[in-house]
Amino acid sequence: DFNNPFGIHAAARAGTATHHVTIENNMLTGGAIADDAVRVDAGNGAFGEANVVCLDIEILAADGGGGLNIASSPNGEGYELQQRVGTTFQLEGLNDSDCSGAPCNGTSDTDVEEHITDNNTGSANVRVMSRIVNYTHADSCLAPLLLP
Repeated sequence: DFNNPFGIHAAARAGTATHHVTIENNMLTGGAIADDAVRVDAGNGAFGEANVVCLDIEILAADGGGGLNIASSPNGEGYELQQRVGTTFQLEGLNDSDCSGAPCNGTSDTDVEEHITDNNTGSANVRVMSRIVNYTHADSCLAPLLLP
């Protein structure tokens, strides 16, 4: 029995996995979501883990996507990103985002939050809840495989 309190939850935890996550064309509203609407984790603090997460939410109209409309959950955030020591968390298009007139800096939780907010058409809060803040730019994450 799996209980997911999030609207969308993606994670690479306790190992050496590489996880490419694409979130697009979603509309989530509070209501039944018990915690964060979207949560993405790189690691969980396990000794020796070296997980890599590449997150693509760069899907505004300019990219041909329909955009994201994520509202904050009544009991959590709209988006929560977590990065643990020893992991790599890549954000597609991070350096292409405008953070107060300059490219966004992945070592600034404020810049990472602004990058996520800029790619949301809803009214979501963003929380970067990391043991470290060292997000890196990715030109592109791998596209998801479509099953027949």
